[in-house]
Amino acid sequence: MPDQAVFEELRAEFNEALPSLARGEPDRTDLMTGQGLNIDWGLPVNRPTASVVRAAILEVYGISPAEYYSQSREPVALEARRMAAYVLCTVCKLSSAKAGQALRRDHTTVLHSCNKIAHMRQRSREVEAHFKRVLKIMNVPE
Repeated sequence: MPDQAVFEELRAEFNEALPSLARGEPDRTDLMTGQGLNIDWGLPVNRPTASVVRAAILEVYGISPAEYYSQSREPVALEARRMAAYVLCTVCKLSSAKAGQALRRDHTTVLHSCNKIAHMRQRSREVEAHFKRVLKIMNVPE
């Protein structure tokens, strides 16, 4: 068994060579399972899946799955889809492209939605309350 100093030296070299992995970010996140691998420690990272996010959004906003995937510009459905994109990117740590696949949207739409909800959370108590309810339903700490 190597001593602690050798282990730390190897770990530092590894972390220096791969900056994103050194920060504990998963190298891949499976869209279906939401599982990533924390390379720094080798422990699984449990994150909500796209289907769990969808179920929470449907419950909070009271919309149907058809409305969730529709092109409707109706304000409630629009905010629900934006919130879903925001949660997929910020909580589930999916890329905008993977979140777009889950939402059947383009990655640029996801980016716009994330920016919109981030600003709305600061300005609207209602949007912030919806976000907290989604987290609570998904069993994710705030």
